[in-house]
Amino acid sequence: MKKNGFIATSLIYSFFLAFVALVSVILATYSYYRTILNTLNKDILSGLNTEIQSKYITLENLIQNGSFEDSTNKWGSQVNVEIPAASENISAHGAKSLRLNTSNYTANSQVQQSVTVPTNIASISGKHQYYLRFRIFRNGNLVFSGGDAANAYANISVATNSKIGLGGAFTNWSLASMVIEGNAASSITVNFTANNSVLDHQGKTDTNEGGRALSVYIDDVMLIDVTELSSKLGISGTALKNRLDGTSCGATDWDCQNRKLEYFDSKYSYELD
Repeated sequence: MKKNGFIATSLIYSFFLAFVALVSVILATYSYYRTILNTLNKDILSGLNTEIQSKYITLENLIQNGSFEDSTNKWGSQVNVEIPAASENISAHGAKSLRLNTSNYTANSQVQQSVTVPTNIASISGKHQYYLRFRIFRNGNLVFSGGDAANAYANISVATNSKIGLGGAFTNWSLASMVIEGNAASSITVNFTANNSVLDHQGKTDTNEGGRALSVYIDDVMLIDVTELSSKLGISGTALKNRLDGTSCGATDWDCQNRKLEYFDSKYSYELD
């Protein structure tokens, strides 16, 4: 009996040692394979990030309340401007827009917004490329004495000589834009000016709109630092403007249609391919 008891104890002890050895192997192997899996996951995530960065770029609209849905909030230096009544139903996006020149024809109109420029976009030879864009509605033919660009225009503070004229023939929310090269800056002021003191209203009222005074309306304002985008695409100026505008896209030119930029009010992942 003692001998049998000794054998049983020895067997139990042997099984215990074998169990401890097995657990040790499992733990050691788990740690090894866990390290391998973590390394693989990091490699996969790094590869995915590289692929995403090569295919997409994040664009930021620096303008706040560019669709004027929050009335004139965030816009300063307001002179002779107003938000049209909802009953007028004049907007390119949402329910509101901004009317630059009211019925006071002898006064100038102006509205501005100062924006903070991201610091994570590198300059190219000390310069940045900026994409200024908005929708414009004119309810008749507005001609500005001295030239539209001289007395009615949109521009930005880092390149004041580059302007988008606001005058011209009737237009129903057409796209107005430009790509501007300007100095690097921590902040930029976007400016809209309509010098009404030299405005020829050509008839003073728009008979098709129930006698409403001829006016310039703007909506969907965007300012984007496109320096990095320009570098990645290898295009700038008019070529970059045309790509983002997409106004020359054919109805079935899906590549062109997919590349054009629609209005957004914060950030947008833009596809590079």
